[in-house]
Amino acid sequence: MNYQCISTGCLSSTNVTVSNLRHCEMACLSNINCRTATFDQSSNNCQLFENIPTEYGSMSSQAGVVTLITIGIRQAPAMCTSMFYNQTTYGAGSSLSAVVVVDVNGDEKFDMVVSNFMSDSIGVLLNTGNGTFNTQIIYSSDSDPIAVAVADINKDNKTDIIVVNYGSNDLVIYFNAGNATFTNRSSFETGPLPLTVTIADVNNNNKSDIIVINVGSNDIGVHLQCYNYLEN
Repeated sequence: MNYQCISTGCLSSTNVTVSNLRHCEMACLSNINCRTATFDQSSNNCQLFENIPTEYGSMSSQAGVVTLITIGIRQAPAMCTSMFYNQTTYGAGSSLSAVVVVDVNGDEKFDMVVSNFMSDSIGVLLNTGNGTFNTQIIYSSDSDPIAVAVADINKDNKTDIIVVNYGSNDLVIYFNAGNATFTNRSSFETGPLPLTVTIADVNNNNKSDIIVINVGSNDIGVHLQCYNYLEN
């Protein structure tokens, strides 16, 4: 079926060359003004119309031509022509030093946790569910947060945040309150100039231990967890 808008009330149309019907469909869905599209299989011509057949124009039978009509409010991402879309940027604090991706609020969507080195803060950016993130929620840190890790430290099935602070020679655990807020925190001394942090149960006691590299003393600090959160 071929759609032609020949009335004087017709809005403008656009012609694009695509490789198949699917790409014509995506071209229309990614164009906010497109309401009808026709794809000619013989020429690979995709014509995008701002009208729909019930407003202006007519439908006629034509071999090798397919007409698509959009329904309601819809929008698709721009058609991807390479391996990735262009980046979408999100504001963070000054001198962003690290980022981890994890579900912090239990909605089965990956959120972002960042450390802002010069701002002395960490930020939590919640996933909206469509590949975008809300503005960061900021929590103050000690001096020069340089690395961040995540784990359920206290066995409450909520993801906590662990940050090492390069300028204050300590690590801070931000405990998840369950609604993506991190108001309670505990601090522990490290060696001089801690640079990185990782979490693992290194002694097989079912508790998360914290390992830190201290560049100021050329050593590795292993913080074994001894508190039993399941019994206290």
